[in-house]
Order: sequence, then structure tokens, then C-alpha cells
Amino acid sequence: MPGLTTKIRVTPNKAGNYEVVCAELCGLGHSTMRQFVRVLPAAEFQTWVSDQKKAASGGAAGGGGKAAAPNAEQLFTSAGCSGCHTLAAAGATAKVGPNLGKLGKVDAKFLRTSIVDPNADVTKGYKPNIMPQDFATKLSKEELDALVKYLLESQG
Repeated sequence: MPGLTTKIRVTPNKAGNYEVVCAELCGLGHSTMRQFVRVLPAAEFQTWVSDQKKAASGGAAGGGGKAAAPNAEQLFTSAGCSGCHTLAAAGATAKVGPNLGKLGKVDAKFLRTSIVDPNADVTKGYKPNIMPQDFATKLSKEELDALVKYLLESQG
């Protein structure tokens, strides 16, 4: 429901990538309310937490260093792309939008435009105005660059 934050608590017991599907019938966009969660072994998770802290502090314990490049696979999931698109490299299987691992011959300019201005070139068979229109303001230049590179590298 708009404006309502819901929470779920789980105790993962097996590493892997899992799809989380909304279980509340809450409106028109219900079928697109999907997200992915990646469960890591405890040691890998602690490494990830440490890396996030380093990146937040500028890349080094004392700060002042260069921030780590965004993790494009995590960004693909956290930005919500996996809730609508299939991308084998990210373990995403949603069918609302095009399969981003099978786009054919595309270049970085096309991908960047498709993310920041999704109605500029709508893939045949898909409706305009379905994809969020605000990624140009939600993603930093570094995040956008990392996501475009990841999508290019993920082409099958």
C-alpha cells in the first residue's frame, strides 16, 4: 500500500539467491512487487559488511581514499531491476520487462538511455511508462556506469 512500510523477518539457513514475492493483494502493481535476496555464509557476509564500511568511509580506515566502485550485481537487485527483468547473471527471472541478458547487439549509449529515459525506445511487445522514470536522479553517474557495464558483460 502506498506509504505503508512492511517488514519481514526470516532466518536463512541455505546460501543462494532467492526471489521474494509480495503475498498481499494490494493493487494494480501487485504482480511486479518482487525482489531478490542473496544469502551468504556468515564469513562472506562479514567481508561484505567490512567492504561496505570501507566504501562509506572513502575506501580506507582513515578515510580520504577513493571509494570502491559500485557492485553492479547488487545494484541491479537493490534498484529493483530484478523485480521486472530476467537476467541470468543476477539470478533474476521476472517477465514484466525484456530479458536483459538477451538484448542482442546493443551498446552502452542504448543501455544508458533505456535506463534514464525508458520511453525513448520501448521494446516491441512492451508498454511505455511501465519502467520507473526516475533512475536519472536515483542513480549516481558511477552507479549508472557500473550498471551499464554489467549489462553489457551479461549479454548471452
